[in-house]
Amino acid sequence: MIETSYSIDFEKIVLPHWSIVGHISEVPNVGDSFTVNIGNESIIIVKDNFNNINAFLNVCPHRGARICNPGKSNIDRLVCPYHSWDFELNGKGTNASLRKFQTVIFGGLILVSLADNPLLLNNFRKDILMCAKAYGWESAKVAHRETFSFNVNWKVVLQDYLECYHCPNVHPLYAKVHGSEAQRFLGIDPTAANPTNPNHDGVYIPTTDHWIHKDYKDIEQEPITVYQNKLMNNDIVTGSKDGSPIAPLMGKYKNKNYDRTRTGVIFGFLNSTMSYPDYTVIYRLIPKSDKYTESEIIWLVDKDAVEGKDYNVNDLIYLWKHTILEDIEFLTKVQDGTSSYFFNSSGKLKNNLEESVVRFTQWYNKNVRETIQ
Repeated sequence: MIETSYSIDFEKIVLPHWSIVGHISEVPNVGDSFTVNIGNESIIIVKDNFNNINAFLNVCPHRGARICNPGKSNIDRLVCPYHSWDFELNGKGTNASLRKFQTVIFGGLILVSLADNPLLLNNFRKDILMCAKAYGWESAKVAHRETFSFNVNWKVVLQDYLECYHCPNVHPLYAKVHGSEAQRFLGIDPTAANPTNPNHDGVYIPTTDHWIHKDYKDIEQEPITVYQNKLMNNDIVTGSKDGSPIAPLMGKYKNKNYDRTRTGVIFGFLNSTMSYPDYTVIYRLIPKSDKYTESEIIWLVDKDAVEGKDYNVNDLIYLWKHTILEDIEFLTKVQDGTSSYFFNSSGKLKNNLEESVVRFTQWYNKNVRETIQ
C-alpha cells in the first residue's frame, strides 16, 4: 500500500466521510452535551433549545482555546474559559459564532461530517434504517463507551477489521463464538459464517454491497455494506463470553427470540456496527497521526434495560474488549514489520479470505496516487 502522510489521509478519508459520534440517548435534554474526537478535531455535541442536536468545533474563534472539557455535561450556554466569550446552544455568539458541522440522525445514531459538502447518504439511509428497525436502535441507550489506543497506522487497524482470516490465531474466543470466514474457507467448519436466508426462523437482514472497490465510481455517495451471518453452533446465541444471553432482547427480536445471527455494517472507512438480538456494538476508528490511532467502542442495549438487573456491564463488554486488546498487542508487531524497508505485500493478499482488504487497498492506492501526483 502506498505510504502517505496523515494530512493526506485526513483530507481524503476523515474530512469527506461521515462519522458516527454517538446516540440520541446521550443528549435527551436541552443543554445535554458531550465531546468526541474525529481525527484530531475535538467536536462538541449539544442539544439546543429547539431540540436540535448540533455539532461544533470545540475551539473558541477568538484565540483558539478549547471550550469544553472531555466528557458529558449539561449547560445553559457555551462559555470559553479563556476570555469568557460565550455562545448560545445554536453556536451563535455576540462577537462571533462557533464553527458548525453538518449533523444527521439515522436510527438513533448521531452522524457528523466535517466537510462543507458531505457525501450523500442515499444508499446509507435505506441500509442503516433497515438495521436500526430490526435491532431497535432508536429505542436503545448507551450502556458503555470506551476508547482504546494503538501505536499503529490507522490503515493497519482497518485492514485487520476487514477480515477474519487471522481470527483463529489471534482471537480464539471470538472465533469460538462467531465462527469465521477463515474457518469456512479452510474447511474447519463448512457452516461457519454462512449467510442467512429469507426463510430462516428469525429476523432476516438481506446483504447489500455499496462499498468501495478498485473502480468505485460513486464518489458522491457514502459507501456502505450490510451482511448477516449465523453464529457458530446451537449453544451460542449472542456475542458473549460463553455465547449465552447477555441483555434483554431488542427491536423485532422482542416478538421473536434468539435466532443465532449477527448483522454487521461497514460504512465509509472509519465506522462499523455489529448487532446481536440483545445488544449492538459501534466501532469508531479515529486516525490521529501516521503511527497512532484510537478506536472507540460504543455498546447499545434496550433503553428499558436496567444495569445490574438486566445486564452486567463487565459481561456485556467482555468479548469485544477482550478482542480489541488482542488486536492492540498483535497489530503493534504488524506495524513494526510493515515498517521494514524490504516489506511489500503487493500481490500476496488472499482474495477469498481478504476480499475487503483487497478492495480497500486497490481503491486507496488508486485514489491516493492521484492525490500525490
